[in-house]
Order: sequence, then structure tokens, then C-alpha cells
Amino acid sequence: MKLHSLWISEYKNIEDLTLNFDSNHLITLLVGKNGLGKSNLIEILALIFRDLDLLTKEEQFEVWSNPNDRFEYEIEYSCRGNDLKIVCKSNVFEVWKGNTVGEYQEITFRDFIKNRKEKYLPKYIIGYYSGENKRVRDIIKVHEEKQYDLLYRSMQGADTISSFRNLYFSENHHSQLILFVLIVYRFFESDENEFNSSVEDLFENYLQIEEIKNLSLHFKQPSWQVEDIGGVNKSIELIVENINSEVEFPFWNLAGKIDKLLTVLYDHQIDYGVPLAGLNTDEKREELEFDRIRLKELYNDVKKEFPSPLDFFDAIESTMIQKIDIFNKLSLRVKKEGISTPFEFIQLSEGEQQLLTVLGLLLIFGKEDCLFLLDEPDTHLNPQWQRDYVRLLDDFNKKNENSHIIVATHSPLIVQAADKADVFLFKKDENNKITVLKDPHRIANWRIDHVMMSKYFGLENSRPPSTDEFMKERELLLSKTDLSVEDIAGLKEISKTEDVFPTGETIRDVKALNTIHNIALRINKGDDKD
Repeated sequence: MKLHSLWISEYKNIEDLTLNFDSNHLITLLVGKNGLGKSNLIEILALIFRDLDLLTKEEQFEVWSNPNDRFEYEIEYSCRGNDLKIVCKSNVFEVWKGNTVGEYQEITFRDFIKNRKEKYLPKYIIGYYSGENKRVRDIIKVHEEKQYDLLYRSMQGADTISSFRNLYFSENHHSQLILFVLIVYRFFESDENEFNSSVEDLFENYLQIEEIKNLSLHFKQPSWQVEDIGGVNKSIELIVENINSEVEFPFWNLAGKIDKLLTVLYDHQIDYGVPLAGLNTDEKREELEFDRIRLKELYNDVKKEFPSPLDFFDAIESTMIQKIDIFNKLSLRVKKEGISTPFEFIQLSEGEQQLLTVLGLLLIFGKEDCLFLLDEPDTHLNPQWQRDYVRLLDDFNKKNENSHIIVATHSPLIVQAADKADVFLFKKDENNKITVLKDPHRIANWRIDHVMMSKYFGLENSRPPSTDEFMKERELLLSKTDLSVEDIAGLKEISKTEDVFPTGETIRDVKALNTIHNIALRINKGDDKD
């Protein structure tokens, strides 16, 4: 999946915006001050691909831009070996496919709908946001409800196949689940060893995680009655009896991937004589606890039932959906390098959890055609990790010819290291309209203070605010033809009372800079005369 261009008519504070993505980069940074539309662009892409995946009638697309919260758009991208151009305007919906000579030919709506999931759309749109984003939740809700309905029906015995939903947004609280998946598949045997080496890199060089010492998974009874299903009581209090009697779907009649998950957990629970079941008195729902599990044996059997990390992630994440609502709690105790006593996962720092979540998502999903939409994934990262971030995204994007990563960020350290990224600068023009600048304004080898004072961040200077008045005075003095006795006296007085001179800069340096400034002016005047 690779975005090439996007035009949108109007959405929130963005109006008549055209973006052209660099063909040489699969990482795009969105940079700019708060409130200039970076998160809105992520919403726009989520809206476009959500409905390209879900809507089924041509007239739905033709009127798609009519509501006040919608927009007209044109988008070009490569996906699954095809080049696509889609035009969605009032009363117009067109899909164009590139041919072998680089020209676009329009395909029929029927062709698009029939083949979109296999040929014309990315396999997954994977998002991440570090804080509250109710708008994104509203956007993905419609998509989730349809996917959830398929899963719910399969739980009730319908002949449906529910794969992982195409649009998924993760938050930091998913980090324990992601760690569990990475630990299970840490020594995953596949045709390529890239997954293993990346997990080791993440654990050893960034998180210092050695292993999980204890796992506790708690589930609760689904909303339906379980005492009489086809004449069988499928309450958890009868779980041992039902399993011994080979009753089909003994765990509350849950079927499919969730039944597989609960079965493999049950098979590796130590000491069945100790009750696994309980009753939540507040909700009047049964509970099922797995907290004494043979971990190494579990890892081997999980990989038999769920061949890939994504399969296992899908199974556990499916228990969290609203219509199933059986997930209660996941708790991990981890062993870290240099610390003798294991501790609860939630004691990891927010930065560790954030890095784990984003890089884990790349590893789990990245082998497919994906579009990753990351909204400020660096908010809790330390400076060194921010400095490494673009490289990490590139390294952990295992099939990087297949997946485009969009990152909204405020970090100058990330922008400084953007050699492998496309950079869009969101700003306002003289008419107070939001524009997006993209030019070869590269800042390779710049110091971080230079980056902060570049057009990407626009700081007047990189020193503390308490020095602002001095720096203005300094600029004024440097612009003068000659420094007066009073100017020199003022500088001396400041140097006595405030430690405001930049490191290594003295009053003599200011005089020298003033002289250089004047010489440059004279040279420029001479050039003008010539």
C-alpha cells in the first residue's frame, strides 16, 4: 500500500487541499502547530477507506459527499500490485486502474465491489492514537459494528467466517495484549527470521524484557443465557463434565476462534482441582480465570492452533468486542534485565508501553498491504527513542514495500532524523488558510536547536524564555553600523546580572559578529552596484 496523491474539497479546518506523496518514501511525517489539521488528515483517510470497504451501492458513493461532515475527494494509491485512482464527488463515483503502459482505464462499479477486498483496497488500515479521540471512535464504530455482527453470528452457530476487521485503531491499553503475542511468537519459525530478530531487538535494546513469569487471563459470561442451549447446560460450573462428555462448544457455547482460544488455555491450566469458575456478584455473570498456566507448553500449542501472530491477536482481541463482551482482564508479570524480582506489566513506563504498542502493531500486521495512521505516537518517548523513531519504523516495517506509515508529530528530534521520510508542514498562509508545504527543505546534519528554529517549528530562538528580551537586544545591536559606548556598557551590565550569553559567546564575540554583519552589508552593496 502506497499513497501517491490526495485532494479533498473541505473537511473541518482543511479546504481545497492537495497532497503529493514522495514516491521514494513509505514514511510520511505530518508536522505543524496544534489545531492545523494533522489529526484531521488522519480522520480523512480513515473515513475514505472505511466506506470504500463497507458501502455496497453506487448511489451511496454518489451522495457520499453531501452530508456536512463529508467532503469530495480524489485519491491515487498503489495496492496489491494495482495502481488505483478513485474520484468521489457529488453525483460522481469513478474508479480507475492503471494499465501496463502507465495509463488509467476506468473499471466498472461491479468490478470494484466484487474484487475490492482482494485487489483494490489495502488489507488493513491500522491506526494508533495516544490520547482521547472520540471522533476516530465514531468513525470506526460503523465498521466495527458490521464486523462484530459477523463474529456474533458465528458465535451463535451461523455459517460465517469472521477474519480480523479491516479498520482497527489501537490505544496504549492494548500494549499487554501485544506483548503477550510477541512473547508467544518470539521464536516463531517461518520462512523468514525477520520477525524473531525484530522482537529480540525490541526486547533487548529498548525494553530489556527477558520473559513473562506469570500470565492471568479473566473472562466473563456473554450476555446470552447458557443454562439450556439445545438441552445442555453450558455454565462454567459444569465445564469439566461437559468437556469430558465431549459437548460441542462447552465454554458458554462460544464457537470459532474464541472456542479455540479458551480450549488451548484450559488445556494448559495447572491443577484442575482448584475451581476456575466464579460469579461476579455485581453483574450476575459467571467468570472464568486462567492464572496457573504452563507457559512454555502453551506457547507451542498456541502456534499449532493459530499459525501466525495475527491469528492469535485476532482471537484474543475478538473477546473484547462489545457484542461478545467476555474479556475481563489480562495481567502479565514480566522479568526485566538486571531486575531480580518480576513486576506487573502496568509498572512499565508510558513510553515503554507506547513504543511496544506501535512497533508491535507493525510486526503483527506489517506483512500485509497496510496503511498505518499514527497520531502522535511519540508523546511519551524519551529523546533518544524519538531520535531513533524513523529508523525504527523503517526497520520494523518488515514488508516495507507494502505498507505506508503516516505519522502526526510535534517532535523536532523525529523531524531531524527524517532522511527516510516525507515531511509535510501544516501552517497558515497570509489569508489565515491552512496550507501544507512540501519541498526539499532538508535539515540533515542540523543541530536540534537549528531544527527547532527552522520553518518546521518556528521558534524565534532555542534558549529559555527568560532570555528573550536579551536576544532581541542582541539582534538589535548586531544590526547597528557601530556599537556605542552605551551599547557596550549595557552588554557588560547584562553579563554581570544574567547568565544569558550563549555558551562560548562573550561581549567580544558580539562585537565581532557586529563587524562581520557590517562587512557583509558593504559587500552586498558593492554587488548591487556591479
